Amino acid sequence: AAGRSPLFTSEVMSSKAGSPATALAAEASSSEEGEWTKARVWNTKLFRSAAILAALGAAGYVSGSPLASLPGKTAATIHLLSFGTWFGTVFYTTFIAGITMFKNLPRKTFGRLQSKLFPKYFMLSAVAILLQ
Repeated sequence: AAGRSPLFTSEVMSSKAGSPATALAAEASSSEEGEWTKARVWNTKLFRSAAILAALGAAGYVSGSPLASLPGKTAATIHLLSFGTWFGTVFYTTFIAGITMFKNLPRKTFGRLQSKLFPKYFMLSAVAILLQ
């Protein structure tokens, strides 16, 4: 039982046959033997390698920044504002809002709130990075 959670150790489980703890331990041991989920094409080493190479190729193909056609001061201002927005968002979300919500909200409420906030957070981050 090395490396297993204390939930599945014999000291914690009930010794009664047919108890929920016994059923849970049997389910855990059977899931360790088989696959946890079906293998997916996009989760293979070949696909991930091809995706990384394609992204690097696309990044190398695009010559120059979209800001290159703008005057220098305008491009610098856009870059500075987008970087500041991205950095401030990451810092605030990670060290202030995230920790405060984690410590003060019930787990389920925190999860629901994060599921609504994170898509917006990642979209803002992606746009700010693209503008840089």
